[in-house]
This record gives sequence, C-alpha cells and structure tokens, in this order.
Amino acid sequence: MQRPVLLVAGGLLGFGAALLAHAGQARMAVLFLIGGALGLTVQQSAISFAGGWRRWLGTGDARPLSVHLLLLAALLPANAALLARGHAFGQDLSGFEAALGPAFAFGAALFGVGMQLAGGCGSGTLCTAGAGNTRMVAVLAAFIAGSFRATLDQPAWELLPAWSPPRLDALLGWPGALAAQLGVVGLVWLALGRPALPRPALPRPALPRPAMPPAAMPPAALRGPWCPAAGALLLAGLAALALAVAGHPWGITSAFAVWGAKIARALGWDPAGAPAWAEGWGAEALATPLAEQTVSVMDGGLMLGALLGAGLAGSFAPSLRVAARALVAAILGGLAMGYGARLSAGCNIGAFVSGVASFSLHGWAWPLAALPGCWLGIRLRPHFGLG
Repeated sequence: MQRPVLLVAGGLLGFGAALLAHAGQARMAVLFLIGGALGLTVQQSAISFAGGWRRWLGTGDARPLSVHLLLLAALLPANAALLARGHAFGQDLSGFEAALGPAFAFGAALFGVGMQLAGGCGSGTLCTAGAGNTRMVAVLAAFIAGSFRATLDQPAWELLPAWSPPRLDALLGWPGALAAQLGVVGLVWLALGRPALPRPALPRPALPRPAMPPAAMPPAALRGPWCPAAGALLLAGLAALALAVAGHPWGITSAFAVWGAKIARALGWDPAGAPAWAEGWGAEALATPLAEQTVSVMDGGLMLGALLGAGLAGSFAPSLRVAARALVAAILGGLAMGYGARLSAGCNIGAFVSGVASFSLHGWAWPLAALPGCWLGIRLRPHFGLG
C-alpha cells in the first residue's frame, strides 16, 4: 500500500464529489463516485478488452473473453428492466443507437488497430494512465486529438450510405429481446469452446516500502488483485447504476472529442466554425462546463479510481523512460482509436458493451468490424518493439 497515493486519490474523489454537490450538482457528484468505483474495479480486476482480444487472437485462449460475456449476461437483465421502465430518479432513460455503414465499419476496424498498438481501449487508457503509466498518458493525449480531428471530418463521412436498424425491443418486445440477447451471448460462449472463467491473477509485485503495522494495512480484498468474474459482476451493477443516474448507458470516448474542442478553443482556435460544433450536440457541449457533462465527470472519476487501486496495490510507479518505438506506437494507436471511436459510436464500452445492453444491433456489429483491425494491430506490434 502507498499511503500518499491513497490520500491523494481518495482526497480528490471526496473533494470532487463534495464540490459538485455544493454546486448543486448532486447527480454529477454521484456519477463522479460511480466513475471512481468503475475505475477501481477495472484496475483491481485487471479486466482488459485489448489484452483479452489479443490473447484470444494470438494464442486461442478465450478465457478472458468469458469475462466479457459474463459482464454482458449480468448487465442485460438490469438494463432491460431499466429501459423497459423508461425512467429513474425523475428523468427519462434512453439507450445507445448507431447507424451501420462503411464509416461505422472502418471506424471500428481502425479502433481495433489502435487498441493493439496502444495496449488499451478507452476505459483501459483512462485506467492505466490514471494508475501512473506515462506511456498511456501519451495514448490519451493522442486519443483526444484523434477524436477531435474526426469531428472536423464528420460532414464528409456523413455523405456515405448508412442504415439505422430497429432496436430488438421494438421488434420482439422486452422479454423477447432479452431472451434473444442472452441467447446470442450463450451461442458466442459455445462457439468459443465454452471457455472457463480465468482464475484470479497472482498478487502484483509491490514497490519497496517501509514496514507497516498489520492494523494499518487495507484488507487483502481491497489490495487486489480481484477475481475477474467478481469484477465483471461488479462492473455490470455499476454500469446499470450509471444508466439509472445519468439517463444513458456507460460511455467513455465522447468526452474526448469535447476535451479536444475545449483545448483547441483555449489555444485560440474556435471550433464553433466547424459544422460538428456549430449546432446541436457539439454546440451544447462547447457551451456546457465539463463539470456538468456526465461522461466527462465519470471519466475523471474513472482515472482517480484507478489511481486509488494502484495505491492500494502499491504499484504506482510512473516513469518517463519510454522506448522511442513504443512511444510512436502509443501516439499512432491513440490517434487511430480517437478517430475510429467517433466514426463507430464509441469504444469497447460505449459501442460494444453499452450498445448490446441497449438492445441495438450496432453493439454486435462493432466487435465483428473491430476484430480484423485487432488482428492487423497484433501483427504490427513487433515492428514497434511490443510483445
């Protein structure tokens, strides 16, 4: 355990939530803490989409994918109940939907390439950067730049044909849609060879630290690593809670485009001249402080939750020594993920997990398009000195 890291991470989470609540943003304060819990869970459970898909495509070991399927199987009934009800905490609830077409497929494939070069997806980038991985800070910066760049090219991509499929609940009703989705999850598990859930990882090597009285140590259950299956179930519960509080499913990458636009404006270039930021969602996002934007607030909490996890495990050890080729891969991977996410409605969380849990067909289409990109990214990794 690293007490200074715990004090910083815990203090920032508590102070941030208190500040939001004091400003009359009680909902945002709750979402900030939910983001922190999500980040802590991802960090301590070591649940990785980029690493899991790479392991399956590279070695045929599908056990990490069984964790992703468990997450979906647990989240689907909770989201179905919430979306069928249609409202919670005095607000309407809505799922994610996206049109399918060449732009969507290209964006998901590009994201897959970037995910393997970067070594993390959207949530993984935030968590590993928050936990002190300086290479992933470069990935995050490039992710933001790529996301913003894609918004400037948006009018050209919108000229391509696209199809907006109906949601499964509209076709089958909520009980039928839930049964169909759970059936697909089961079929995927069977197609993968009925992989078992992975065992908990070995304890992480902690950094040297002064001896600490046993009474001052946090419980082993907090220090981690956590059982991946338990982490998946906890993520499902937190994601459902996020839907109820935010009014929309858990997302990651839409905030990155907004951060890029606000950074551009701070540097003297007004993005409002671009069509994507002149009206609609873009104009509203530019005019709204980040502290009042649900995804940005949750992303901030996610990073601090991961930092809290690193402090509990005693693994926070940032280093500026990054190999040149690995840094190039980080930048290229971040740019590819940022650009691809905007074309394909998000990342593994926003497009895949939350898309499937929204009963939208784009949720299943996203991994089908992203996996070929992952395959290519895996084969590019050795050229950048990556294992």
